[in-house]
Order: sequence, then structure tokens, then C-alpha cells
Amino acid sequence: MNFTAIWRKLFSLPIEVVDPEIFGHPLAKSTEWTPLSTFAPTYCTQRLRPMSRAGGWMFVRTWGVRYGMGLLFLGMITLGILAALYLDRGRGRMDWSFLLFWGILGLLGAGMFGWQHRRIPHYEVFDATERAFFMTNRDPRAVIAEQQDSYVPFSEIGALQLLRKYCRAGKHSYWAYELNLILQNGDRIHLVAHGKYQHLLKEAVTLAEWLDIPFWNVVEANAGTPPDDDGITEM
Repeated sequence: MNFTAIWRKLFSLPIEVVDPEIFGHPLAKSTEWTPLSTFAPTYCTQRLRPMSRAGGWMFVRTWGVRYGMGLLFLGMITLGILAALYLDRGRGRMDWSFLLFWGILGLLGAGMFGWQHRRIPHYEVFDATERAFFMTNRDPRAVIAEQQDSYVPFSEIGALQLLRKYCRAGKHSYWAYELNLILQNGDRIHLVAHGKYQHLLKEAVTLAEWLDIPFWNVVEANAGTPPDDDGITEM
């Protein structure tokens, strides 16, 4: 049992039971069917985008995830300045304690946001020219694919796996979805996890068709009703 499964068991989070026989493929029986990550936000963290020049596809961080830390910190600082100006109007001086208080809150909030998204790479690339997958935090055009630790030739990719997992955030609970690569040896590589099922389903189908590999969707395989994304926003 992997760490994520142990975590979910300790905190009484439901683990969806999957019978790999329903996919009718030997590889499905040689891989794991528990989530690779313990948590996923409700909002969309990455989107699948075409690579215009080299050809291929890549998952890219959304605007909110890329700039959320800075915006959160600047927002808190702005609130601190406004609060200090409002409370000290007419006194001729600013009470810097308000600015310090909101600045510390901004740093804490930005730090928590950054920690939550620390493992999301800037780019997850499926390069048509290299015929390989790799992850990078730099511009994909500026790196040598074969030198990346995450480098995987397309010939070693066997299938795409879409899992559903139950998450808790304080008093709130929700379903989130996780997309993984399954390699020919049964190992898995985590790609994306968030609460936007319809977005992730469409992107998974596009990627599986382009790679010409099986796509195994646990939500549909377990006769689950496709969830509605209403009320879940993209950052």
C-alpha cells in the first residue's frame, strides 16, 4: 500500500474500489488504482495546450497558479495600507503596525499557497519532435529533453488513467480527479489533479487519441454519473 492510500485510510477518506478486469487489458492488472496524491484543489490548476512550433501537447499551469502567491501577498499589503490610512485619517501619521500585520498575513497566505502547489511543474510536455514526455520548470524550447530526469519515450507509455478521489478542506468535502500516465512496466507518473472533471475528461481524451493509447476512466467504468462542474472556478 502506498503512502497516499495509508493517509486516506488514517483520515477515513473513501478509497474507490476498482476492478482492473473491466478494462480487459493485461497492463491494467499490473498497475495500481489508488491516487498518487493526497490532495487536489477544487479549481483547475493546469490546462492542456498545443505546442505551436515543435508540435505536440503540454500541460501548463493556469494563470492563477502561476501568479497566485504574488497577487495574494500584494492584496494583503494593499489591505494593510488601506486599513492604516482609514484608521489614522486626521491624525497626520500612519500606524505601521497595521501594515506589518497584513504583510505577515500576506506572507503566510502566499507561503501556504506556494506550498500547496510546490509539486506542480510549470510544463508537462508531450514533444512530437522528440517523441517523448518530460517535465520542466523552464521554457521547453530551452531545455534538452533527454537530459530531464522525467524523460520518458512515447514507446514506454502504455495508457492514461483517470481516478476519482474524495478530498476534505476544513469543513468542506468534494470529489477531485487525478490523471496519470501508466508506463509499459506498470509504473505511473502523476500529471494533473483538480476538481474540474469535464475539463480533465476532455483533455485526457484528446491526449489519449493523439498518443494512440488506451484511456481508462474509473468514473465511467464504475457507472458514476459524470459530475457537474458548476460552482467550481478555474484559477
